[in-house]
Amino acid sequence: MDAARKTGTTSTQLLVVLSLSVAAFAAAATLHAANPFLFKRFTGGVHPLVAFALAGVLALACFRWLLAGGELVVYGRSTIAELSRYAAIVAFMVSITILVDVTMPFAANINVLAPESLLFYPAMAFLVEIIFHVLPLTVLLMILKASLSGTSRQSQVWIAIVIVSLLEPVYQGLYMSGSGRFPLWAVAVIAANLTAFNLLQLYVFNRYDFISMYAMRLVYYALWHVAWGSIRVPLLFGTK
Repeated sequence: MDAARKTGTTSTQLLVVLSLSVAAFAAAATLHAANPFLFKRFTGGVHPLVAFALAGVLALACFRWLLAGGELVVYGRSTIAELSRYAAIVAFMVSITILVDVTMPFAANINVLAPESLLFYPAMAFLVEIIFHVLPLTVLLMILKASLSGTSRQSQVWIAIVIVSLLEPVYQGLYMSGSGRFPLWAVAVIAANLTAFNLLQLYVFNRYDFISMYAMRLVYYALWHVAWGSIRVPLLFGTK
């Protein structure tokens, strides 16, 4: 199985996590210095630099525990050729979201445009992956390890994956429903599509590694927020 490929030592795996954490924090600090309000609607009342610093600490703590289990690693199990197949699936999922946007447009200001987007979305992708995937997956696996000791580790991983895959869709669904702007069908389509995307990401994490899962998020953001985001406002709202 692909999971049997050789990966780096625990220290080198954690060094990659630390490097990603520092890069995300540096990108956030650069953007925050230029525009203190850029992250406000994403981090709420939490200062963005505090959010990114905390995400980095949590990432290191979670991966220190996950790496001890052996199933989930940071890097080293995937190839570009393998990931290109999953990237094509992600592109199809983005096309579904775009169709919903064309039919029932999201707010005009949901996208961060270039040049800020070049730093913003890689940083946000890291933050989202830690908050919505790595942290809850680690907590659930800790609970399942203690409560389902008779089941295999992979069974515990898959139970956690199914549960964790629902977090972001539920969050997005509640946000859309609470806005009062979207009909039930739009909420249902986005929630189902986002659930499929999260399941795909977590499958890639389990089969390959965190870097591969992170790459799937970058593909999604590049197509949805950067590429489509650069043309959706004039196309859907008639303004520049």
